[in-house]
Amino acid sequence: MHELQHYTVGGTVHVDALYVFRQADKDLLDLCRAGEYAFILSSRQVGKSSLMLRTAKQLAEEGIECVKLTLEEVGKVTTTAEQFYYGILHEIQKELQFLTKPHVWWQAHGHLSLAQRFSKFFGEVLLREVEAPIVVFIDEIDTTLNLPYSDDFFAAIRGLYNARADRPEYKRLSFVLIGVATPNDLIKDYTRTPFNIGKRVEVTDFTFEEARPLAQGFDLPNTHAQQVLQWILKWTKGHPYLTQRFCRAIAEDGRHKWSEIEIDAMAESLFMGRMSREDSNLDFVQRRLTHEGPYRLQLMQTYKDVRLGWRPVTDEEKSPVKSELKLTGIVQRENGNLAVRNPIYKEVFNKKWIDEHWPQFFNPTVVRNLKIALGVALAAVFVLLASTLWQTARREALAKENAQNAVRLAEQERLAAEQARQGEVIANSLKVRADSLRQVAVDINDELILQRRRAEDEARAATEARTIADLKRKEAEAQRKVIERLNQINLGRLLATQAPLVPQDTLAVLLARQAYLFNKRNDATLNNEVYTALRKALNAPAFSKNVPAGGPVKLTGPRDWARAVTFSADRRTIAAGSADSAIWVWKLDAPFSEATERRAHLGSVRAVAFSPSNSVLASAGEDGAVKLWNLGNLKNDAPKLLEQNRSSVWSLTFDPTGELLAFGNEAGMIRIWDMKADSARGVQGHRALIKALAFSADGKQLASGGADSTVQVWELYERNHVRLSRTWHQPARVKCVAFSPDGKWLAAGGNDGSIWFWDLLQPERVIEPIHGHEDEVNALAFSPDCKMLATGSADKTVRLWQVLQRQINPIVLSDQVGHTEWVWSVIFSKDGNQVFSAASDKAVLIWVAKPELLAEMVCQKVRRNLSKNEWEQYVGSELPYECTCANLPPAKDQPCETWTAK
Repeated sequence: MHELQHYTVGGTVHVDALYVFRQADKDLLDLCRAGEYAFILSSRQVGKSSLMLRTAKQLAEEGIECVKLTLEEVGKVTTTAEQFYYGILHEIQKELQFLTKPHVWWQAHGHLSLAQRFSKFFGEVLLREVEAPIVVFIDEIDTTLNLPYSDDFFAAIRGLYNARADRPEYKRLSFVLIGVATPNDLIKDYTRTPFNIGKRVEVTDFTFEEARPLAQGFDLPNTHAQQVLQWILKWTKGHPYLTQRFCRAIAEDGRHKWSEIEIDAMAESLFMGRMSREDSNLDFVQRRLTHEGPYRLQLMQTYKDVRLGWRPVTDEEKSPVKSELKLTGIVQRENGNLAVRNPIYKEVFNKKWIDEHWPQFFNPTVVRNLKIALGVALAAVFVLLASTLWQTARREALAKENAQNAVRLAEQERLAAEQARQGEVIANSLKVRADSLRQVAVDINDELILQRRRAEDEARAATEARTIADLKRKEAEAQRKVIERLNQINLGRLLATQAPLVPQDTLAVLLARQAYLFNKRNDATLNNEVYTALRKALNAPAFSKNVPAGGPVKLTGPRDWARAVTFSADRRTIAAGSADSAIWVWKLDAPFSEATERRAHLGSVRAVAFSPSNSVLASAGEDGAVKLWNLGNLKNDAPKLLEQNRSSVWSLTFDPTGELLAFGNEAGMIRIWDMKADSARGVQGHRALIKALAFSADGKQLASGGADSTVQVWELYERNHVRLSRTWHQPARVKCVAFSPDGKWLAAGGNDGSIWFWDLLQPERVIEPIHGHEDEVNALAFSPDCKMLATGSADKTVRLWQVLQRQINPIVLSDQVGHTEWVWSVIFSKDGNQVFSAASDKAVLIWVAKPELLAEMVCQKVRRNLSKNEWEQYVGSELPYECTCANLPPAKDQPCETWTAK
């Protein structure tokens, strides 16, 4: 009975899965039956959404109407406050099916504010048309907390509760708010009444008695299964997600007997070491703890105190730092103090982890200690140098004086000897005396030489001390530059986050450009944040009228999935194949709305490709047909049927000369058509469907990728003859391949979200794959300069990677204006400045490919710099004021504030 659906690892518990009933199930059900407002606010992956669905099902069986809203889903299709409010009412009408049409009622009350219309709707429409009690469940409320109108939204809900005082019918309406937040987060404006209504439902971890049903999925004798469950709870302490994942791993293993040591080893392999980075819950906790926010240092310090246990850490409900720490899920309240939630968290987020992630460069004590140490070192050097010079000068003066005295005395003795020359005894005595004094003079001279050598040694010591002081000064300067760089990186991240939220369009784009400048100076680590901020700021109404200035531009036409997109060689024509059996062609020198449509195949068009001469377009599809279209008269000329395959053709490509056309079918066969000889040769390349084909830039190689999880490289000889050169086996099905234009790289993408690279100059070199997509990689393309790689995925995003710096996070082209379904195809424009993508949402989008192009567009739009006041308000006074748009520093009589772009 160990089928995997018995356990739910992430997401909502399925109908046929094991569900663990807790006290929270009873508490929430009782509150809803009584018509009370309630809220479930806690960390992620503890079963909040599953609790909501189970409660709503039970209430519905009792005749209570229930509405289940997920604000994350509402937010995906709304861009304004009005769309947000109306979207909620629209979802309520879909759930309850009352007669009034929300859009008609909403427009008729357009003279009221949005919050007033929202509140009035419940009293005038909902409570009049629905006679039963109504419970509105609102999940994922934390996704709205950064929206400018979130305070008004939650204040409106509080107003509906307060209306019960004089309107009894409002007692039939109640709300249940669910998400990762605190009550203080719901209304953040301290000048307004806080969100002080409703009763809290505590979602606690599983007790052993509650978790007993989970042992049913182990396929073990009951007594042993219960023992295994106890060993698991020793590690998880009943944390819902960790417990479910642990149980699922035991069921998957299929072992018939377990020991406690084996359970401990399973915990190590599931959650410790490298696996801690791959687990979604542990990853969420780490990102929430290390998030660059106003409380990061305090958050880490508080967790360190709790984890190391140096002193008890009292839980305080009104402390924003401790509330945020509890929302990460890593700690919980125990006997009035905070404690680490379970041994898994203790092992993963240990002292070593704390030291590695400690924000040390932002600690003022470190900076102050560096300055003090440098000052003390310099002072000591100066004192030592002054003392050495003074002692040297003193010794030289004393030695000089002694030598002069000795010379003077010798001269006096010599005169005395001349005067007493007549007395031989006296003369001899004086001679001996003079000799003795001369010896003294020699000794003094030797002492002078020794003193000079000592002085030279001391001078060398002083020079070495100066060198040491200079090295320490340089080290301190290097530390200062590191701190300044980190400050700029964090300021860039902060500005990129703030810019789209600033209400003034001109100021918003300037802040986004300043974030770009900080990012450019610091190894481009924030490319995605900066690109997103620039694009969103440029898409403001002030700069975008019919076409969004920051992109993307949408090419319309296909009535079903846009499966493939391609450029002509001269980059003046775009073609796309779609699931509506048609090909669509747009001319770049004509309005994008003027698309040419031709019914092409019976079934979905899987692949399209231009010949290098720009005169022919090839297409292939589910019907197995390969056709050639004359672009000179696309509207009227019938296509040429090149070949009819028995199975679907999923990929095709021209070689650089345009004389060969390769295509691969569902049976794993590669066919290469010789356009001059009008004949084809085939080779069995794969054991399954060929998803992708690509010629190298020199036309000497052909790469293929298939559903049999292999990438094959074929060598061409004698026109359309090929032989297999190399095969790489991959851990997943291959969906796309591409050569870089310079012939150095081959890249491929798979259905596990991975992107693999091979260095064609060093084929044996092992290159780690890159991961980033959350679903299958359907398409990839190199930029013309080979510096960027664009990828499209089933996770509805297009991502732009740095080819030589693959460790840098990619630019993610996805938001409210991006694709809403699987991306099937990507390609760069001829100059590499744009990326085209096609997706299942029936759209072909044109994106700006480089952040620098958006940054240049800012100065063209606003023609000014940030003022000094704006700089101090948003950037701060720690960094010197600089020009945001000027290419060169302005003259002394023309500061940045007055400079205007030419």
